[in-house]
Amino acid sequence: MLLNKILYMKSILIVLVFLVVWLVMAQSCLKLRISDNTAIKEFNKEGVNLFIKNILVNKRILHYVISGNDTAPTILFVHGSPGSWDAFKEYLKDKDLIKKYRLVAIDRPGFGYSNFGQALNLSDESIIISPLLQQLKNGKPIYLVGHSLGGLL
Repeated sequence: MLLNKILYMKSILIVLVFLVVWLVMAQSCLKLRISDNTAIKEFNKEGVNLFIKNILVNKRILHYVISGNDTAPTILFVHGSPGSWDAFKEYLKDKDLIKKYRLVAIDRPGFGYSNFGQALNLSDESIIISPLLQQLKNGKPIYLVGHSLGGLL
């Protein structure tokens, strides 16, 4: 009887340790973001200028990156959930796109470096993103490219 109790307690302890380790690992994996310095170095190695910017809207940070031609039409990339701007980093490095477009990718509110962990509903996210669209106006079209939930936004 005592042996069964000891085995039961060990099993419970092993499960608890596993859950704690899994929660810690899952939390770090879900951040899904690349540091700004790492991104700049990665883009520089490929001969691409990457500009990292933030704007403050309604006391929230909207983090975004830009590559390409500032006087060209804009392609704005919006990632899904979970995620961050770097889901589109290969497009932002593409030499053909860089020649023809200004490429912008955002960290949606609550993701990446836009107040990570403080996600909003899609309506509130659009309110935070709208001033960026106004700021990006350069007299040329703006094309929106969304992946997964970023497409709905």
